[in-house]
Amino acid sequence: MKACSTIRTTTYQKDANGNYILNPAGQRIRISTDPVVIAQAQYTKRGTKVTKSYHGFYPSLDASYSITPNLILRGAYARSIGRQDLPFIIPGSTITDASVASPRVTVINTALKPMQTNSYDVALEYYFEPIGLASVSFYYKDMSDASGAAIVPATLELLQEYGITDPEQYLGWDFAYRQNIGDARIQGVEVDFRRSLKFSFLPTWTSNFSVFANGSKSDLKDNGLGDFNGYISEQGSVGLIFESRRFSGNVKLNYRGRQRLGAQTFAPDAYDYYMPRRYVDINANLRLTRHLSLFVNGRNVFNEAQYNDRYGQGSPSYNAVRKIERFGAQFTFGVKGTY
Repeated sequence: MKACSTIRTTTYQKDANGNYILNPAGQRIRISTDPVVIAQAQYTKRGTKVTKSYHGFYPSLDASYSITPNLILRGAYARSIGRQDLPFIIPGSTITDASVASPRVTVINTALKPMQTNSYDVALEYYFEPIGLASVSFYYKDMSDASGAAIVPATLELLQEYGITDPEQYLGWDFAYRQNIGDARIQGVEVDFRRSLKFSFLPTWTSNFSVFANGSKSDLKDNGLGDFNGYISEQGSVGLIFESRRFSGNVKLNYRGRQRLGAQTFAPDAYDYYMPRRYVDINANLRLTRHLSLFVNGRNVFNEAQYNDRYGQGSPSYNAVRKIERFGAQFTFGVKGTY
């Protein structure tokens, strides 16, 4: 059971016929200038109560097969549930002032269903001697009851369905809520490579070095109504690692593809995006004694800019850049002890 305060529009004066009293500028007049009085009239403690329940069967299966001592084939299946964030299901409603440019009724849809996902994974792994790994994996995720935000014109049916008092006065306003938008799927591939440079034909000092590379590429298919904020279709990194008895460190070149952010309403399929970028991270650790060491970590050491674009279908490319952010290189220094 979930309960919360509900925001109501009882903070304005009305005449005997129930009509709002307006000032000479055509604005509604508050019942008081005291914020305590306004809050007491605006909120009803535990004014809405909702009880919801759901259940399901969520099996998982993992299997592996050794083709050779160094080559392994793995497979997995899992069915999982993705519960809605609490702010999306705790009941409540908010109604703006009628004098704003786009008056809006915002409600919480407590009937949102959790997202159900069937995940399938297949991977092939090869282990090098003495140390190293190369792998490639494929995955497919089939999701149902994904959710997304929606803004539609307020109708009498919608307003009554969500228990809005005096619904007739809000007809035609913006009506904002979340809804289950249907099915979606993500499929993709991941690769991973790690290898020590300890080879007989190389100088002995190279045995302290190793190289690594990893990356992923995926494809999201939905009906365009789901949020899927933070989705990145491509990302990867390559780097060099050095390890000795007293010193260890690594240098890593990262790539992050375009990242989808919040949906926009000015054009079909319009979103904010973080555009692709490359940046370098470094880490180093110097052991002073058996229990004490110094470390330094650097992120985006060359201060690569982050471009934030906003566009959709038909948006001109010259109008896409929204802002350019430079946060500076970030370094962390410290002393680390183990006891």
